[in-house]
Amino acid sequence: MSSDSPVPHLVSNFRESLSILESLRASARPGRGMRHLASRPVVDALRAAELTAVTGGLDGEFPVLCRLEVSAGPIGDTQANCVPLGRIAAFVFRTGDERDQVAGKMFENISTDGLSMEVAPALFSREGPSRFNAEPTDGAAGEAQDWIRADALAGAVGTVLSLAHRRLEAAAEAGAFFDGAGRLPVDLPAFVNSLLSPDGPWETPGTAVAAVTSSLRGLPGQDPLELVDLYAEALGACGYSSDNLDRFRNFVSDVITSRRARRPQDLADEGDLLLRALLLVLQRDRIDDILDDSADGMLPGPAVHLTAAALAGFREGLARMPSAIKQPFRDVLGEFASAVEANPSVRLEDLAAPLRARLPAAPATAPLTSTLQDGAVPPGIAASGDLEPALVRELQLVAESLGLSQARPEEGMLGSCPQTRVAVLVSPLTNDAAQAPTLCLRVVIGSIAGGALVRGALSDALKAEPGSVLWLAPGSNELELVLPIGAATEQNLPRVLSHHVKLARRWHAAAASTERPASGDAPAETAKAPRKPRGGGGRKRPGPSSTGQGAGSPDADRASEAPQDGMGTTGGGETKPAPRRRLRKGGAEAVEGEAAKPSPKRRLRKEGVGRDRPATNQVSFLGPVSGPVRGAEPEADAEKASADPPPEDGAA
Repeated sequence: MSSDSPVPHLVSNFRESLSILESLRASARPGRGMRHLASRPVVDALRAAELTAVTGGLDGEFPVLCRLEVSAGPIGDTQANCVPLGRIAAFVFRTGDERDQVAGKMFENISTDGLSMEVAPALFSREGPSRFNAEPTDGAAGEAQDWIRADALAGAVGTVLSLAHRRLEAAAEAGAFFDGAGRLPVDLPAFVNSLLSPDGPWETPGTAVAAVTSSLRGLPGQDPLELVDLYAEALGACGYSSDNLDRFRNFVSDVITSRRARRPQDLADEGDLLLRALLLVLQRDRIDDILDDSADGMLPGPAVHLTAAALAGFREGLARMPSAIKQPFRDVLGEFASAVEANPSVRLEDLAAPLRARLPAAPATAPLTSTLQDGAVPPGIAASGDLEPALVRELQLVAESLGLSQARPEEGMLGSCPQTRVAVLVSPLTNDAAQAPTLCLRVVIGSIAGGALVRGALSDALKAEPGSVLWLAPGSNELELVLPIGAATEQNLPRVLSHHVKLARRWHAAAASTERPASGDAPAETAKAPRKPRGGGGRKRPGPSSTGQGAGSPDADRASEAPQDGMGTTGGGETKPAPRRRLRKGGAEAVEGEAAKPSPKRRLRKEGVGRDRPATNQVSFLGPVSGPVRGAEPEADAEKASADPPPEDGAA
């Protein structure tokens, strides 16, 4: 590098800059866009004689310089280590048109938001002989194993962070995933072990599933009825019985082919979490579909959901991941991927701390009933002085319009309704005085006995507003709805508060009623929902939602089907979104849904995958889904108990 300039630049070109943007790092070894250079030069400026070597003489290519920050560390004449995208101060171009070709690219997995894009033609026309030359290269050469390893692990980390921020109650599971504490069937150490032993032997079922998932990298659109055999074979090598795996195949076949509908409780955090997560991965091919998955408006259990999301991210990788998922964590993901690629033997515990620091703090879950009885404000919930005067006035108006008593808006207490035991609080989610408080609506619904009404209330709560979370207070039957509402405004606060107070009143009225719905799955007023056709009831997308709520009431599906241990309907009846362009490694465009290449590691068997198997009612490989529902028909419960024998193994 020239000694007359303290500002180093990584040499890149059009296609290579896109590779840097999608992978969130500049690898020491140039990618496919610059494979004709054995190493990446570091210069103060490019010389005119070097432009052909940078572009490889290809039409449409042009040089790009990546200006490094001082924090990138000591840099020599060639790049020696990975550089995270967060340590690239600017992308520098010769002309505005060339800059717009990068900044204006609309790919699903690339975003230039927040990045500096400069035009400096003087940095591309210095005089002097070329300091490097292009070399013959194999254009079909793939990425290095260190790059693939880092990309896969960072993909899993990205989806875990994304889900933890979409679902606050999944933050604890995300911390366990990073720490490898053994609470989840698959965690970060299991993914690392699967990359070290792709063909076995595997110490745990989670490692076996991760190894199969890794072999599917870069193979989107595979038939899930073919993939299920690969997973079953790996699980069989880890001690799962053949009978249990046969039931798993049959169950997946029934769900994928819409012969069976997935019920909300089928992916609860009980039974075999690994098999439940696998079903979700097989049912949803896209990462964003897994993150937004729900059945009848009810999300999967946090542990099941996070395990499935981690597997999907591990399969997809960081480079192919949609930018909407990885963009909020661009800095920490770039640092993590760079550290893993630069040092394959790096200790994961050394990398876990910054990942845990990006996890959200879950709201407190202590029951509020006792504090409402004595009129005290729960400590750490309402923060006097943190609420703006305009917001306090708005809370007072809302309390008066709703007829709430014991209103103390200056302390964050909106009020309560003694006759229905409903209380509403507006409170900050954080106690850090340095941060602006994030407002959170808390509704104590009251004592609701029995699993049926709990599920009905939960389904309504999750449909009510994006981001809502329902907590069951430890040691009691008090349900508490927690809804982060962000910055409260005069426009949205009355609507949000009024809506949830009315919901809470209705839930408590249903709980106090002696009339129980026959199905045992929802409050009485929703038990007579109109019937809708079975199968093809795929997820609808009315708009952006962090909960991915479904459409229709929980009873609409159950009213039209016999009691059975189904899971969720997708497959043939699901409406597929329009194909979206995705930038593959090296800048080539592709359309999702194209014919997939065969797996380089495993042959996907074409027979015996359950396509023609009849729907079965005796499946219970996931373990017990729920106990007897209070108020449900005894005949239905007896039939279900006799039709669903417990699995021999693989269940909790």
